[in-house]
Amino acid sequence: MLTVWRRLHIEVDSMGASNSNFVLGNFGESARVGGVPVEVQVNVANPLEVNRFENGRLASGGTNFIVVENSANSVTIRSPFGQTVRVNQSELFQLYDDDDFDDDGGLLNGDTGEDIAEPDTSLLTANSDDPNTNILATAYIRPVYDIVDTRDNLIFAPNVMSDAPADIRALFVAWDSSGTDTSDEFWSVYLLGSYQHTVEEDRDPSTEDLTLGIVDAVTTVSGEGSGALIFMEAHRPTEFPGYNPSPTHLSSMAVTVAHEIGHLFSCLHGDGGLMGTNPQTGEPVSNQLSPMLIRKIRTIMHP
Repeated sequence: MLTVWRRLHIEVDSMGASNSNFVLGNFGESARVGGVPVEVQVNVANPLEVNRFENGRLASGGTNFIVVENSANSVTIRSPFGQTVRVNQSELFQLYDDDDFDDDGGLLNGDTGEDIAEPDTSLLTANSDDPNTNILATAYIRPVYDIVDTRDNLIFAPNVMSDAPADIRALFVAWDSSGTDTSDEFWSVYLLGSYQHTVEEDRDPSTEDLTLGIVDAVTTVSGEGSGALIFMEAHRPTEFPGYNPSPTHLSSMAVTVAHEIGHLFSCLHGDGGLMGTNPQTGEPVSNQLSPMLIRKIRTIMHP
């Protein structure tokens, strides 16, 4: 029996240090803020996303107020330790939500100055034919990371502006140093360690949906996908309670990365195995390729 293995060339990059993940403004009125939450009108350049800043921090005049909730033009805050602090009309403030992609604790500051990590590719080990370390081995594919040197300082964006296919593809044109390889002889995909999805799906406020990763345009006929964004801020227990850092755990980032690679081969959630998801939690139901997935991957012309 002759078995033909193929190589999947993978470029792995990440965004640079977080910046501008906060809102500047000034108080629209004076107020005395103590241990009981007080609503204060604020002036900001753009209306605030309602309750984006719940459980966040408002810094002003040397005091770090706790944000209880917010409307489009007001914040409800209380002072730390219950002491009464006066805020003055026109006094400046910085407003941070509860983002903390590496869960390192401390004062919330929008992860300012912290470098965004690369996605976990430990289930796509280079040149491995072991299905325990290379999830694609059962489809006779070996990952290789030989396109370019890793770049870890790409332009930071707190949110993807849209999940429209054209917009996602435009991001890859800007970030992918290898370009979109559409040939059938060389298979290449792009992984980017990103921060979080759109403002509607970043769990700010906590009642919103959460998206762990997203690919560019994919069809069920021919794989048009060329890259995937893996969202670091979404992969932490505070945002995604099911998250587990162990690579083989079904809710790990490594499984998310492999899952998004599956989408780049035009595999769909209904195809089972790695692409199956629990309808209640959205978590994967397996970290293995189903027969349907193997067939799709083995017969596709280009991921």
